[in-house]
Amino acid sequence: MQSVNYSNYNRYADALARKRKKTIIKKVVLSAAIGVILAGAVGYVLFFAPYFQIESFSFYGLKTVDQKEIEPVLDSVIKDNVFQIFKSLQIQQQKNILFFNSDVLGKKILALFPVIKSLEIKKDGFHKIIFNFLEREPRGVWCFNQICRYFDEEGVLWGQAARSSGVLLLNINDLRPEQGQISQLEPDFLNSILKVFDGLNRLGIKISGIEISPDSIGDYKVYTASGYFVILNKDSNINGQINILRIFLAEKSENFKPAHLDLRIEGRVYYK
Repeated sequence: MQSVNYSNYNRYADALARKRKKTIIKKVVLSAAIGVILAGAVGYVLFFAPYFQIESFSFYGLKTVDQKEIEPVLDSVIKDNVFQIFKSLQIQQQKNILFFNSDVLGKKILALFPVIKSLEIKKDGFHKIIFNFLEREPRGVWCFNQICRYFDEEGVLWGQAARSSGVLLLNINDLRPEQGQISQLEPDFLNSILKVFDGLNRLGIKISGIEISPDSIGDYKVYTASGYFVILNKDSNINGQINILRIFLAEKSENFKPAHLDLRIEGRVYYK
């Protein structure tokens, strides 16, 4: 009858298990080391190597805004677009085009420069950013007592303007009490005035200026180059009243020289 030496068998199994465990640990350590090396290499390529570094910015479409006014905004967005770990270590990575946040920059520029109507930001390859600006076209100058600003068809206000900026621009003198700094004109007043401007131009009547009185509840005066003024209300049917004015003037002789015309009553023209 034969016997088995289990003690020798157990020692052999334990040695084999320890060897396997060491092999697994070595593989794990090696894999972790390789992972750290690869992560470091990728991090270096992404954040510090020049392969994805922005080298130039091109600006197109700027007319009234200086490029030098845009550059500080651009720099601030790039500076803030740093991962928290880099901020805590006070490390500034290079201008990386892969992490360039065009949406944040675009919104910031549009908020700071209302004269810019739209902005397209494009990446050109790995080293260049292109900015395509579209500036607003001024329709006129709106003066709130002593402060004059440009405005466009949408009623957006921007900049500082002279009270008289030429015959091609509408000049509105708004004498109503100031209600703080506003960025958008009242749509009903603006639309009414634009319709009057276009309508009188069709009749060959040139406008020298428009005045809104301090106590106005919708009325305004349109001063003409012929010396008289026209009184209208923003809630009137402007196109209809302009047509009534056309018929009225057609019935008058060339010697007709009124002091003013009142078009506030629908379908009628009163004059003095």
